[in-house]
Amino acid sequence: EHADHEPLPGEPKPASPTEREVALIMNAKDVLESNLEKRRQAYEEFREKTPFLFFRTALGGANIYAERVAKIERGEVKLQG
Repeated sequence: EHADHEPLPGEPKPASPTEREVALIMNAKDVLESNLEKRRQAYEEFREKTPFLFFRTALGGANIYAERVAKIERGEVKLQG
């Protein structure tokens, strides 16, 4: 049900939050948003530093494109010419 509904007969009316309760809720919201942003930034840095990890399959193998790039980076590919 909606929190802003009229109480039924015999149902107690919900109490309004106190200033302290509002401040605690707003502080908790700010802390959670800050933590979320820090974790998003850490995740982006992780993805930038380990891009090929995301080419791995569920069984641990890599797709052919990731394998090719890895070989090129290791210098194992012979140039065609």
